[in-house]
Amino acid sequence: MELTNTNQHSPAEQPSCINCGAAEVIPGYTHALCGNCRTAFIRYPIPNKIKLFAAGIAVVLVFAMLSVPKQISTGIHLKRAIAAEKERRFATAEKELHQVLEYQPDYTEALAHLMIASYHNQNLAQLYKTNQIIGGRTMDNTELVEEINLLTQKTGDNMPPETMDALYATWGTTDKIPDSSLVRYLAEYPKQTFALMLYSQRLLKQNRYKSCDSLLQIAATVAKDINQINILRIGAKRGIRQFDSALYYCDQLLYQNSENYYALAGKARALLQRGDLREGMELAQKTCKQFPNDGYCIATMALAWHANHQPAKRDALVNQLLRDSTTSDYAQYVTDVINHKEQF
Repeated sequence: MELTNTNQHSPAEQPSCINCGAAEVIPGYTHALCGNCRTAFIRYPIPNKIKLFAAGIAVVLVFAMLSVPKQISTGIHLKRAIAAEKERRFATAEKELHQVLEYQPDYTEALAHLMIASYHNQNLAQLYKTNQIIGGRTMDNTELVEEINLLTQKTGDNMPPETMDALYATWGTTDKIPDSSLVRYLAEYPKQTFALMLYSQRLLKQNRYKSCDSLLQIAATVAKDINQINILRIGAKRGIRQFDSALYYCDQLLYQNSENYYALAGKARALLQRGDLREGMELAQKTCKQFPNDGYCIATMALAWHANHQPAKRDALVNQLLRDSTTSDYAQYVTDVINHKEQF
C-alpha cells in the first residue's frame, strides 16, 4: 500500500500570509507569514512608554546597587561602634561613628552614641557640638536617653557658674582672671567645682604639685565628673614623685575607657619615671601607634627615647612637634627635660 502524508495541504489549501495575503509564506512556523511581514514584525519598534518604563527600572536598579552597599556599610560601622562602646573602647567607637555619620549625618542614634564616646575621650568640643544637634529630639531607647542625660549633668562641672559672672564681667575670659581673684572667689565658694578645677590646672602648670594635689582632694568630694579630677591627679602625683598613686589614677581612667590616650600616655610616663624603662617604652610605643597625631602621645614617645638614651629618635620627634603650632608646647616640655629645667 502506498503511504501518503495526510497533513500535507493541497495547492488549493496552501495557506497564505495572514497579514498581507501573499501566497508565499515561510514554512516551519505556527503563524503563516511571508518573508517581508515576518521581518517587519521582528523589527517592530518598541513603544516609547515601554522604553521610559524600562529606563525608570534601570535607574532604580542602579540607585539600589550604589546605595545598598553604603547602607550595609553604615549598619556594620554602627554595630562595631556599639560593640566597642560596650567594651569601653571609646576611641574606636568614635572613629566608627564618624564613618556612620559621614553617610547619614542626621542619624539620631549614631549622634547619641557619639556623645557618649566624645565624653569618655575628653573630646568636649565634639560633645557640645553634638548635643546642640540632637537637643530636643525624642528617642525610643530609654536606656540611651538616660545615659545621655547623665553625661550632660556631669559636664556641668566644665561650665562656669553664675557666681563667677562678676569675674568674667571684669576680666572677659577665663585665662585673664588673676590667681589672686580665684583665691578670693574660692574663699567665698570653697566647693565650687569649676573654680577648683580651674585653679588646680594653673597650679599644675606652675609646678606647684603639692598645692594642686591638696586642692584636687577637695574637688573630688564635690565633683560630678571624677574623671576630670583624675586626669589632673595623674600630673600632680607624678610631680610629687608618687608614681604608684599616679598609676592608680591612670588605671581608674582606663577602667572607664581602655583607650583613654591621656591615661595611657600618663601611665607610660609614670612607668618611665619609676624606672620601669622597658614597660614604659612598650606602652609609649603602643600609645603613639594608636594615636599617631596626638601631641601628648608623641611627646611621651620622645621622653621614652630620652630615658632609653636614644637622642636621635628623641630629637626627630621633638622636631615633629615643633613643626606644628598646636603641639609646640609639648616640645617645649621635652626640651626642658633634656636641659634639666624640668625634673622627669
